[in-house]
Amino acid sequence: RERIETSMGIATVSIVEHNEELISISRDIISKLDLSYNINIQFKYSESGRPMLMEVNPRVSGSLVANLGAGVNMLELSLKIAYGMPIGCIKVDWGTKMMRYLSQIFIK
Repeated sequence: RERIETSMGIATVSIVEHNEELISISRDIISKLDLSYNINIQFKYSESGRPMLMEVNPRVSGSLVANLGAGVNMLELSLKIAYGMPIGCIKVDWGTKMMRYLSQIFIK
């Protein structure tokens, strides 16, 4: 996903983007490090437009909600992997935009 706007480090507007270059690099990283389940991989583009790896974390990331909105339930897929269940074809609704609104609730 691309983080379009952030507030205090949290993505408030993002889009689930189909970027074959980053997908290919991510698959290579996952394969070489023998990772599985939910992996957070972040890139930042250099001034010349080259993707630079920022971090790799074996954890659920903030993109979990955006992915769910795009039709991909990462937690369900992880459970299927853990229990050895088959995973069918995953259809991603590329271009899905997530907008997060932060507000206050008062309780008396």
